[in-house]
Amino acid sequence: MYYYPSFCSCADPEEELREHIEKRRELEEKFGVSFRIDLPEPTPEIDAFLDSINSFADALESDDRITLRAYLNNPKVLPPDALNDRRRLGEELDALIELLALHHVQIDVLYDVSDYELYRFIVEELFDELVADIRRPEMNLWFSYEEYHPNDEADTIMYTDIFLRHLLSRDSRISILTLGSNGFITGSGALLSQQQFRHLVRKFWGTYTVIYDIELLSPQSTVNGDEATVTALVAWTGLPRHSREPVRVSGRATFRLIRSADMGWDVIQARVPGVLGSLPGYIDPAF
Repeated sequence: MYYYPSFCSCADPEEELREHIEKRRELEEKFGVSFRIDLPEPTPEIDAFLDSINSFADALESDDRITLRAYLNNPKVLPPDALNDRRRLGEELDALIELLALHHVQIDVLYDVSDYELYRFIVEELFDELVADIRRPEMNLWFSYEEYHPNDEADTIMYTDIFLRHLLSRDSRISILTLGSNGFITGSGALLSQQQFRHLVRKFWGTYTVIYDIELLSPQSTVNGDEATVTALVAWTGLPRHSREPVRVSGRATFRLIRSADMGWDVIQARVPGVLGSLPGYIDPAF
């Protein structure tokens, strides 16, 4: 890590510089970082930044953990069951989110969650979560609702959409981002390595100059433990190589997924219309 500060003159430049250099050397030895200096005179802002690095690291090492409720200074909140009125519920939720923001606490919600459920989640679950007792204006605490309450159906559809768009958009990362470590299973049951799959996909890419208007419509997901199947209507438009007339391809598609080690989902088998050597515009479950 390198840091490039900008300096101005100080009242006692020689003493300030000596203290600054000593502070830098201490941090360089402690954290294995390198600070580059453009001009010789440090500023109070730079020294405050260096001090904050040290104090933040010391706070992490102390491992002092408290509940989020205590971190927020034990606010008084109404129990969810007491908020039967929608307007009152909205007011209490807004006030709660403002309180969290005041303490630099953020909550991400990827999918639709009712106001009641979000309020309940915060006061009945998140308030009991243990957090590091570090309070710095530049630090935020981030939480995700889905980390506590995964939505497998929505997740599998999202990963399917990613796979489809990488497949049809000439994205060379497709085998890295959306395939399981064991590779890909063809429609005939043959197992392809990631390298073999990339070769097959690039062969398909070579038959089109451009592919656009990619759509995944009316997807339905069925999840069974760590496996899932997504069905959808897939449509895309492509301009075949050596042709001036684009074709529109559409049809039912099926995707088989397994849960990955990082709690995402990998597509391991798929049937996609018009892909991998089938005739342009012909609905062919080629995978």
